[in-house]
Amino acid sequence: MVIISGILFNFAYIIGVIFPDVSGLSMLPWIALAFLSISIKNLSAKSSHFLVLCAILFLYYSSIFFSDWGLYSTYKAQMFALKVVPMMLIPFILKDRFDRFLLGYAIPLIIFLPITLSASLPTVGAVNVNDRLEIGIFNPIWISRAVIELLLLGIIVFSFRRPYLILISLVAVPVVYTAGSKGPLLSFIVVLFIWFLNERWVSRAERFKAAMVVGLLGISAAAAIISISADSYFYQRFLLQVPDGSESIDQSRGVVWPLVIDKIINQNLEHTLLGHGLGGFENFFYGTVTGERYYPHNLFLELIVENGLIVTVILAGVFIYLYRFCTSPIKYLFAFAFFNAQFSGDLLLNESLFFYGAAMLVFNRRHKVGRINSRLPFQRCSSL
Repeated sequence: MVIISGILFNFAYIIGVIFPDVSGLSMLPWIALAFLSISIKNLSAKSSHFLVLCAILFLYYSSIFFSDWGLYSTYKAQMFALKVVPMMLIPFILKDRFDRFLLGYAIPLIIFLPITLSASLPTVGAVNVNDRLEIGIFNPIWISRAVIELLLLGIIVFSFRRPYLILISLVAVPVVYTAGSKGPLLSFIVVLFIWFLNERWVSRAERFKAAMVVGLLGISAAAAIISISADSYFYQRFLLQVPDGSESIDQSRGVVWPLVIDKIINQNLEHTLLGHGLGGFENFFYGTVTGERYYPHNLFLELIVENGLIVTVILAGVFIYLYRFCTSPIKYLFAFAFFNAQFSGDLLLNESLFFYGAAMLVFNRRHKVGRINSRLPFQRCSSL
């Protein structure tokens, strides 16, 4: 039943491909939560966990009083509760069975993978720098994020057998290439390196060797990059901040981020500390309120502008504390979601931060949950 609830939770990756005009997919985590509540007895959670959830909701909604209450403000207020509450409650009530839930969570991603491959292979040789892979409701960033998240789950959490990891990696390469999204790929590299350096089985000598290998690879990559044509898709999509011919250069991160930082530095202290309210980025940056979804594609800048420096520092402190004292490899999935949130989407599109953040709170110090204990055909034998 726990595995089924995990499938329901992430079933959007299947429905969104088949029915691109579907709505209401944000209710799937609630459906999974309801299924757990009905089908499983003795679900429980600590009262302290509910207090953390209430505290996060209070912190986020404290900026409502400074909002202009446009369409985007109302949307963010509604969707935050709709997404975050089930994301945090499920790890709380499952506790030691959360690893089984993650198996169900991964199954839609496994099904999604060959679908993305079938769509990407015909376009590998002819993909356009500004016309990348899209499937159903999923844009290139979401596709890359889903595929790489599955790969991280297989490597770090489930400890897939080597042939399956190689297969997933080979399938992921053309998908990530045709999607052409730098953020998830960079986040994957950073998290994988952090994981390798922090695991206890890695000796200092091996870490030094890893550092040397990374350095040599970096030098080799730099040498290869020099020889790549500036007109190639790889160079334009993965090595340039904004590809040539892009119609959104004025809204690119390299243009928006410095302007946002400058505006934050030069605004009055009240707005710096308390923010401009939910959905207030448009008014802060453009001086207008149309209700459009404008955000800086950087989690920290979004929180500082809309929720203020005080709320941003408190939330950051909470998650750093949880990461520091989490003994489960699930924290590396949180790290992936965190780094990716610095490059794409707003807080509502990076809701997995709260999903994995709640898991870090549950699996704190006294737990080592992460690898499934049963012997599965795609998993290396491991026990806790």
